[in-house]
Amino acid sequence: MATLTSPSAFAQSFANGQTLFTNNACGSCHYFLGASGLQAIRDQIAQRTTPVPGLNYSKSLMALTAALAGTDLDNDLTGMDALFVLTDAERADLATYIANLPNPTPMLTHLPFPGPVFPPTAVGASVTQTVTVTNSGTAPLIFATNGAASIASGPFSADFVVSASQAASFCQGVTLQPNSGSCTVAVQFSPQAGAAFARSASLALVTTTAPNTTLVSMVGSLPGAPPASAPPGTPPATQPPTGSANSPSSGGGALPWQIAGLLLLALISPRRRS
Repeated sequence: MATLTSPSAFAQSFANGQTLFTNNACGSCHYFLGASGLQAIRDQIAQRTTPVPGLNYSKSLMALTAALAGTDLDNDLTGMDALFVLTDAERADLATYIANLPNPTPMLTHLPFPGPVFPPTAVGASVTQTVTVTNSGTAPLIFATNGAASIASGPFSADFVVSASQAASFCQGVTLQPNSGSCTVAVQFSPQAGAAFARSASLALVTTTAPNTTLVSMVGSLPGAPPASAPPGTPPATQPPTGSANSPSSGGGALPWQIAGLLLLALISPRRRS
């Protein structure tokens, strides 16, 4: 069993991760196995929807750890457990390179993803759900000290409110270290009176580090079934006017087939000689 060739110092370094990947022919092996090197690895990780879609450090580290243990996230055998041994620092560097994070970068991730779906709620009632925020990047994620969580403006923004009973959990002024800890934001759905069945809005999470503002989609609805509507492009049903000559239920006027019959009868009837 080989130990991967690596520099002596590691601290979630993109450069060290690149050295590990290159010196140990990781890309060549994956290419030989049917994946086109580094980009294919990144694409495969990004396509996984768990815990969230996209490419990030935590998903890269999860995939790498599983592969090194001998079975990937799809439960396919990798054989890597018999080939390589990595320290925790080396795995962190390699995951940073695979996640394509050349500079220390925070990455806000949240669950549920893409956002909470509230159960049907009547006007005048309310229901609360929480959004859990983590940092899956490689640098600290720092939340604003004021307005860290608020409801973004929109047609139904009044139906949602950051719950006042959860003041200690607004993520306000919180610093989340990479892949360590979390904070939560509680949101209350209280639909206002109105004709709209479905209600939606966005929760704005504000940090002092890029991307600065992250919008979390939220969806709620009123009880009961949504109003039925005809499919687009469906022509309206038409009926012949009541009482017209073409209406089978008409009680007035001769039908076309009756007129034709009378004419035919007149033609075939024998004429009297004078």
